Amino acid sequence: MSMRIVDLANQQRGPACLAGDALVSYLYDECTFEERQRVEGHLTTCGACAAEVDALAGARMQLSSWTPPDAPLGFRIAAAT
Repeated sequence: MSMRIVDLANQQRGPACLAGDALVSYLYDECTFEERQRVEGHLTTCGACAAEVDALAGARMQLSSWTPPDAPLGFRIAAAT
């Protein structure tokens, strides 16, 4: 996967910021070694992208611990005969 640069219309991050998909690939360890180095280097100098990675990591952690509530389904699954 190659990284893209966010367009200049994104007002919260600067023109050199990485696209969201690059940050997600970094977070899920789905990028190459070179891409990982690039993201890590960028995160050391860009508070906006570092904050986005932190927020994405927090959301990922919350989602991984979520379980659906027990709810009556109104039917029963029977074993195959």
